[in-house]
Amino acid sequence: MSITLVTLGSLLIAVAWNILFWDRTYGISVPIFSAIVICVLLLYSKPRLSKAKPTLFIHLLLLIYLSVCAACYRNYLILYAAIPAVFLGLGAVAFAGQEGYAFSNFIGVFESLIKMTFAGILTAPKALGQIVNKLSRNGKASKTTLKVLVGILISIPFLAIFAGLFTSADPVFSGYVSDFFEFIWEPEIFERAAVILLMWFIFCGYLYRVAKNTSLQSHLSRTEPKRNFDGIIVFVFLIMNNLLFLGFIIIQLGYLFGGKAVIRNTSFTYAEYTHKGFYEFWAAVLLVSAIILYTEYKLRDQQGPLRQMVNFAWVALIVQTLVIIASGLKRISVYEQAYGYTYLRILVALFLLWVAGFFLLFVFKIFQKRSACWLVSAGLSLAFVFLVFVSSFSIDRYIARKNIDRYLNHGREIDMDYLSYLSTDAYPEILRLKNQAKDEHIKRSASIILRQQRETADKNLEHWASWNLSFHRVENHAPSVGLTAEADQ
Repeated sequence: MSITLVTLGSLLIAVAWNILFWDRTYGISVPIFSAIVICVLLLYSKPRLSKAKPTLFIHLLLLIYLSVCAACYRNYLILYAAIPAVFLGLGAVAFAGQEGYAFSNFIGVFESLIKMTFAGILTAPKALGQIVNKLSRNGKASKTTLKVLVGILISIPFLAIFAGLFTSADPVFSGYVSDFFEFIWEPEIFERAAVILLMWFIFCGYLYRVAKNTSLQSHLSRTEPKRNFDGIIVFVFLIMNNLLFLGFIIIQLGYLFGGKAVIRNTSFTYAEYTHKGFYEFWAAVLLVSAIILYTEYKLRDQQGPLRQMVNFAWVALIVQTLVIIASGLKRISVYEQAYGYTYLRILVALFLLWVAGFFLLFVFKIFQKRSACWLVSAGLSLAFVFLVFVSSFSIDRYIARKNIDRYLNHGREIDMDYLSYLSTDAYPEILRLKNQAKDEHIKRSASIILRQQRETADKNLEHWASWNLSFHRVENHAPSVGLTAEADQ
């Protein structure tokens, strides 16, 4: 580990974060910051890079892609999911080349990332102590540093005298000096300096701990069951639950997938049909997950025909759970067709799809005899793939487009209050609504939303680090429409 690289690299990252993100919104700053961190960490991990080329290439490619998405779109999913994922992924670059650095050990890398972060905070004083000790060993460097400090101290009184003379002689120079001292004594300067020092302190400790770390093995891989279950008991238990699930699905098949037909033939409203039993089904899905995970963990050493029978029972329970998940997706779809699209409804549908994918991975694990660590890592990797997918387009614009199409093409009601909560990504669709709507109230509401989004874009584009393609598009669109005048009518 290079003490100099850790010191200067950590300081560079801390200063870059301060310049790019202090009192700024996320934008082009995200890919710039990512590039700086990647360069520092690649230099830090250089001795190990030959061992991590395929994984590292994909890792960096995904990070760069998500960073670019953060500079293109402006919505809650980007702010609260994609950007945190980028920052976590950047921290994981420091593990490149270590034992266990692989997507199949996603959970191990994540555990190590969290552990090294907290351990780094605690051991940062030790890391800084080593830096000081290394500098003190070099007598020549220490003497040179001391001479530089003495020179600075001697020059201070002379600088003060000459500055006083120059300010008296030249009012322009006096104004610059006055502005300089006002700038220095701004409280924000000291706040930012304190944050830089704190972040430098933490990064030094983190990189010091990562250098001492020898393995990224997950806790799941190190834990062995203290006592195994009896295979016959588990098989009977699974068969009984399978029979209950099968009976419920057969009896309720029409209700589970009936959709609008159920609503027409019963007294249920759309909301009641969607929510009726929904939380109970979720509880059942979570319970099935826990049962399969725990029983499989306790039977990891079971072999022979009995193991094959238990595998069949597990797969049957998973298939029936997938039927219930499909029912949930059907209900969400019916509800969206009736009442429109929202963040919550789309995210619930995406989560259902992820759970279904996780169960399919579980089937693969059962027949391929993979470890619990592999399953959890595969599930997290799948979640990351979902995040990359939904970050590739603007979910806000999608929601706005679908709801506006329902209003313009089918005469359905539109919730203008909800549209006002969407980000500037939705600007082109709301502009389309304003131009095509016949209802004057809708047109006025759309104009107000457009004006608000224009103000948001103008405010955030005041600093180059906050530049975002979404804000840029709003700025290019807005001058061509009379937003202010129409909104005030």
